[in-house]
This record gives sequence, C-alpha cells and structure tokens, in this order.
Amino acid sequence: MKTIDKNEFDADELNLITLAQEYSDNDKARELLESLRWPNGCICPHCKNKDEKPISKLTPKAGSKRAVRKGVYFCGACRKQFTVTVGTVFEGSHIPIEKWLMGWFLICSSKKAMSAHQLHRMLKITYKTAWFMAHRIRFAMGNDGVKLNGIVEVDETFVGGKGDRTMMVDQKTPVMALIEQGGKMKTRVVAGVTAKNLGAVINELVDKRATIALSPNSETV
Repeated sequence: MKTIDKNEFDADELNLITLAQEYSDNDKARELLESLRWPNGCICPHCKNKDEKPISKLTPKAGSKRAVRKGVYFCGACRKQFTVTVGTVFEGSHIPIEKWLMGWFLICSSKKAMSAHQLHRMLKITYKTAWFMAHRIRFAMGNDGVKLNGIVEVDETFVGGKGDRTMMVDQKTPVMALIEQGGKMKTRVVAGVTAKNLGAVINELVDKRATIALSPNSETV
C-alpha cells in the first residue's frame, strides 16, 4: 500500500484501514495531527506566534536525566514549551494520539452515532476511557462561534419517546437543525417548537445577512 505523505494528505481518501495501518505509530499519528492543525507552519498556542520569533523543535538528548518528550516545541516569543495537543481536547490526556485519531474517524463517519461501548470494543480501551473520549470529541463539535451564512435551511424534528402513543408524544425531545448550503450544520435542543424559541436559535447561530429557507414539513423520528 502506498504511504500517504503528510504534505499530500487528503482527508476524503482516508479510511479506517489506512488510518490503522499508516498511523498506528504514535510518532506518525502526531505528525499527521501537526499537519492537520498547522498546515502552513507551526503556531504557538500560547501567544499565537508564527513568524515574529523562531519556533524550534526540541530534540531528546541521549543520556539526559530530564529527557524532552517527542513532539515538544519551544516558542522564542513567549519562551514556553508546547506540543500539538495544547489548546485542544487532547490536552492533558494520556490516551495515545493514534487512538484519538481512530476515535474521531469512527464518530465522524458513523451514520447512526457511535456509543462509548462501541468505541471501547473497537479501540480496545476501557469503557471509562471511551466515555471520556466520546464526550471530548462531541464537545469539540459544538458551537465554534462562527455563524452560518449564505442560504441556511432550517428544520425541526422530534427525537426519542418510549411507551404508548400518549407517552411517546410527551417524551419526545424537539431538536432544531440548521444547515448552511455547502457548509456546516448546527443543531440545538429547544424547549418547544414555537416562533420565539426557533427565532432565538436563528439569531444565535445565523448571520443577519443570511437567507433563511424554512422547510415546509418537519420529520418526526
């Protein structure tokens, strides 16, 4: 199999087999993460320095009593050390980067969601670790502060509900989805499907210059 060069990496061509074979090594996984986070060169997560002062990669010295970990950089501007995981959901975690990458891939590529139990079985990690990983990944997928623009399609649906027909209606949770044509999608759980609630979500997540396209029918699941 042809090795994917990090400078020629194409996320659209990635599959789980390639990810497991090519990036199962922690060093290769870290280099891939660096190429994804810093495609145009390393940036200090502490002071955002990129070109003003030099950023050097520290090299572990043989025989040193306080050896430097692999992947550590030193910023000449703020004089702090950092790795590619600083300022991300990976920071402070002892989970290997290759496990993180496979967890991300599984959750993002799953059409019907991915439970912590399934991550636990597929990645051969403890359930507690899988639960922690899944929550951090979903947290990172939350609101990034950038509002949707262009043509934004808005729809609502009702999710869940168990029991008889009467109980199902009471237990269903209203969820609002906003999709930017050719762009991102954002969702929100709302207290009720009212003009006030839907309008508040639109004001929060959609740019005022955008065009709202309301769906004539909402789907109940």
